[in-house]
Amino acid sequence: MNAFLTGSHAYGTPHKQSDIDLAILVDRETRLAPARLGQMETNAEYPARSTPLRFGDLNLLVFECPITFEAWRMGTAVLKCEALVAREAAVALIKRLQQVAK
Repeated sequence: MNAFLTGSHAYGTPHKQSDIDLAILVDRETRLAPARLGQMETNAEYPARSTPLRFGDLNLLVFECPITFEAWRMGTAVLKCEALVAREAAVALIKRLQQVAK
């Protein structure tokens, strides 16, 4: 399994209420397992074949598509270089990278 830290703790300015965003790459069966338990959250910001899951302050971004996962990893690396990036700018960059990756 591949994983990396993303979000404000990786490239922004986290505050007291900031969650921890951890992106992981898994197979389809593993990604769909939480849906059977009723834990899956839907969110238009996340692409198909990815699943955001919340566990308190942990936001687990579960990907089954390696291309989409790598787009997020590249986006996080770019945003780390820019430092102090606003959430809106981060979301826009990662969406652009996902479109290019397709």
